[in-house]
Amino acid sequence: MSIKPFENIGNFTTFPNTIIDYVVPYCKTTTWKLLTVIIRKTIGWHKAVDMLSLSQLVSLTGMTKPTVIASIKDAIKSKYIIRNPKGNSFVYGINRDYILPASKNPLPLNGKNPLPVGSKTPLHTEERVKNIKKEELKDSVHPDPFKEIYPQMLKAWKEIFPDKPQPRYKTSKYQDKVRTRIKDKHFVDNWENAMVAASQSITLVEESWFDFEFFVYDDLHYQKCINHFMKWKDDQRQKTKNQSFRQL
Repeated sequence: MSIKPFENIGNFTTFPNTIIDYVVPYCKTTTWKLLTVIIRKTIGWHKAVDMLSLSQLVSLTGMTKPTVIASIKDAIKSKYIIRNPKGNSFVYGINRDYILPASKNPLPLNGKNPLPVGSKTPLHTEERVKNIKKEELKDSVHPDPFKEIYPQMLKAWKEIFPDKPQPRYKTSKYQDKVRTRIKDKHFVDNWENAMVAASQSITLVEESWFDFEFFVYDDLHYQKCINHFMKWKDDQRQKTKNQSFRQL
């Protein structure tokens, strides 16, 4: 059976025009591909959020895993999407509270070119697109992954471990550790999975020695979390609880 994707076959996703008008001009190409997939899986199914694994996003976008990860981070940084951990995965949704920054003039919807901020001269769309590309190139040439990843880690820690001590952003010992860790691509790609895995261990959740400093202490601790290094202790705790329950 031949598939004609542009033929009207009666199945639609309600796609807001404002997303095309005000997001596309400023959105990186790879981030836009990710956005369309999330819109399809949420708005397309009349849902606010949907659970999507990394492998699903790789398959649905046709992008590589590193590109998908980078696009997710960019979409979160740009506040286009929301993402919350759930089990071993995450739920994604469109950020309906997103507000277009004042520095980004909307495309002309009335046939006139908008004015740049603080200027009386219209800035044509072509020129604006060139400026956007220059900014993207600047970011790609001189990126500072720490400024992007560190806040994400602190936010994720607060969401996943709300009852544990919360690290402060300006604490130098945390910053130094994270700067060292993010030099390792494996850490960058897997720290979120490591936190989620740790949250599934009742031992790590309840024991005070497991904190943010332990998590980022060296290149082994986060990997131990991924490998469920306290499973033996969790099983032991569960066995003790079961025995106590039977004695009641």
